[in-house]
This record gives sequence, structure tokens and C-alpha cells, in this order.
Amino acid sequence: MDIVILKKRERKHLQKDSHIPAHLRPKYSSSSESDNREDEGNEADRKSQKKKYGLVKIGKYEVRKQEEMDNPYKALPKKQIEIYKKSERRQLTEEEIEMKRKEMLQNANWRDEVRTRNIKRNALRDEEENRRNEGKTANFIRPMLNSAASTMTVEQQLRSHRRELQRTSGFTEQNANLVATAEIEYTCREPT
Repeated sequence: MDIVILKKRERKHLQKDSHIPAHLRPKYSSSSESDNREDEGNEADRKSQKKKYGLVKIGKYEVRKQEEMDNPYKALPKKQIEIYKKSERRQLTEEEIEMKRKEMLQNANWRDEVRTRNIKRNALRDEEENRRNEGKTANFIRPMLNSAASTMTVEQQLRSHRRELQRTSGFTEQNANLVATAEIEYTCREPT
């Protein structure tokens, strides 16, 4: 009779654990161990039922201990970053300090010479350009002024500019009416 009960229990466990892969299923070997495990499972169920925080599942489920769970992923240890340590500078001797000072003065003198040469060269370029452009007039604007004067008088230019600036809804309607009446007058004229 005990054998029949054990087989039924194993079937129940197999049914409960059917979704768990075979290598992760709990192993049931003897009746005494299974009874002990059931007692441990019941105690664990009672403890988990008392806890009402976190993820709460409905129904019976198997609570596993940390030791029984096999985690295929292992956390990698953090690499320690070495802190940069500034190397100590050695003290310069009096001779080395004097040599560096002389180098700096020579470099400053050389930069001053280069700067004065550049200033002289640019001044000569400006003088030559002024001599070349001395007798020339501003010819670029003359054609623009001629084209504007040939099409409209100054008064007409000012009026058109004022109209462009003062475009309102009333002005555009009035302007449209003027254009329409001008077209009608033009079409009604008798050819001469």
C-alpha cells in the first residue's frame, strides 16, 4: 500500500513539475526523505503565506532555497580602476632654471621679430592696394542706378515702395478694384 501511495505522490510531483526541465526538477528518492521534504515544503509555504509583500502568487507553489537554485549566469567581478598617481617632479638646479629662462627670452625675442615682419609686410600690401585703387571710381553701382532710372521715375519708385510697405486687406481690395476698372476701360476703348 505504501508503494501505491508513493507512486501517486511521484505522479503528482511530476505533474506539478512538468513545466520545469528534467535537470532542474527536485529528486525524490525514498519515502522518509520525501516526507521530510514535504514537511519542509509545508513550513516554507506557511512562512511565505505569512509574508504579504513582494510578488505574491496565487495557489500552491514550491519555494526553493537559494542553495537548490542553479543559476547558469555568474556575476563577473568588477574591475578595479587604478587611481592615477601624479609622478613627483624633481627640483631643477640653478643652472637648469637659468637655461630655461634664457630659452624663454630667446623665444620671446624671435616671436617679436616675426610679429614686426608680419606687420610691415601687411602695411606694404595695404599701401600697394590703395595706390592701385586711387584713381578708380565705384563703377559697380552705376549700372544699377541706370536700370532703375530707365524704368521708373524717383516718384514712382517711392510710391511703389510705399504700397509694398502698406499692404493691408483694404489696400489690396482697393488695388484690385483699380486694376479691374483699368482693364474694363482698356477693353472698352475704341481702337484708333
